[in-house]
Amino acid sequence: MLTAQENGIEQVAALAGGWAAWQQAGYPVEREQTGATGVDSTAGETGAMGEPFAPVVIEEFTDFQCGYCARHALITLPRIKEAYVDTGLVYYVVRDFPLEFHANARLAASAARCAGAQGRYWPMHDLLYARQSDWSDLPANDALAIFRAFARAVEVEESAFEGCMLADEFQDGIDRD
Repeated sequence: MLTAQENGIEQVAALAGGWAAWQQAGYPVEREQTGATGVDSTAGETGAMGEPFAPVVIEEFTDFQCGYCARHALITLPRIKEAYVDTGLVYYVVRDFPLEFHANARLAASAARCAGAQGRYWPMHDLLYARQSDWSDLPANDALAIFRAFARAVEVEESAFEGCMLADEFQDGIDRD
């Protein structure tokens, strides 16, 4: 059985192999510069990183309460970022896909987006996954209290975060994803 770290390396290696095969097949590596990425990402509210006109777009559909998603976010994604996003080869976009049987996943997605509205999506994303066991099995009100503490930890303005969460400001965007 592979360790989590070995599995993360294996996933990045598979992505690298796919990238090499794609290039060897003669597919174009330059996307047309049209002023749009073809990816609907509302500024700041969701996670997107990299050059919007990178030759490859990866859209990740995630559930903040999913253990496999946490493993990807904490182990594999940093390697993808280093090898592909930071080198301009990939534009990476996170989409919310809260599963019905994960009671706090939608609330966590809202917390990430509310932090994102203040430019702190990625720190909140990482903290939600790193501390998933602290909130995933709690009643919603208790999870919300933890998300407020996370908001302080990632340095978002508390009253704006609170207002965003109470207004369910990003529920339509989560539903669209």
